[in-house]
Amino acid sequence: MLPIKREKNLRCDFYILIKGSKSIRKVIIEVNGSQHYKMNVFFNDKSLEERDKMKKEYSEKNDIIYLEVTYEKIISFQKNFLDLLLE
Repeated sequence: MLPIKREKNLRCDFYILIKGSKSIRKVIIEVNGSQHYKMNVFFNDKSLEERDKMKKEYSEKNDIIYLEVTYEKIISFQKNFLDLLLE
């Protein structure tokens, strides 16, 4: 969870620490489902955009690498991975 001021701390999908020889890099990875790009019955909440923006701003201010992975990339990866397994 990220210590961002709200009623609750914001969660991120993955938080990774990469230890180098001289420093430690911090990485946040957010996996964005279709609700981030298309309105649907379950997710039509504008606060989703607000939370995403807060996470990005927090990352910038705290020297954290912020990566977003779209659902299209996940679907493509799954298909390619399954194709490799079935060869």
